[in-house]
Amino acid sequence: MRNLGRKGFTMLEMLTVMIIMGVVISIALSSFFGYLVRIKLRNTVELVAADIRQARWLARTRSVPCTIVFDTASQAYVISGEKSSVLPEGLRFGIDPSVSGKPSDPYSAPPQDGVSFDSGNKKNFARFFPSGTVAPTGAVYITDGKETMAITVAITGRPKIWKSCGGHRWVSF
Repeated sequence: MRNLGRKGFTMLEMLTVMIIMGVVISIALSSFFGYLVRIKLRNTVELVAADIRQARWLARTRSVPCTIVFDTASQAYVISGEKSSVLPEGLRFGIDPSVSGKPSDPYSAPPQDGVSFDSGNKKNFARFFPSGTVAPTGAVYITDGKETMAITVAITGRPKIWKSCGGHRWVSF
């Protein structure tokens, strides 16, 4: 057929371009949603670490012990009976299946419930003293099911944030 001066695209060309655009947009959206989940996990871990610092600060400024109780069943924690916080939907105390070690001891398994504060008679309970120290020491693990982050608290009472690299590898955050 002769071209009679008509310019434009055929229906097949338009359909091909639309399919390619759809694939690119779906890839971009899935990456974006994965990014949002990672940001939610990071922000939550930073908030829990800030609350741990606040408990330490309260103990020092009030000159009385301050406690944090983690309730892994309800995915919540309470600071000295005053401030209660619940983890956002989609996040929980615990570890993802790829994690096999702790930041402080890479070759021993982390607790399945996600909290390792254990004084023998009280589990998932930490007490900060007016000196700023904590007993017992421990860690809180938070996961979205695919990625895990941890907050360790040493005897000094200072929290440190870690990110799991799978297995027994952790990096300080």
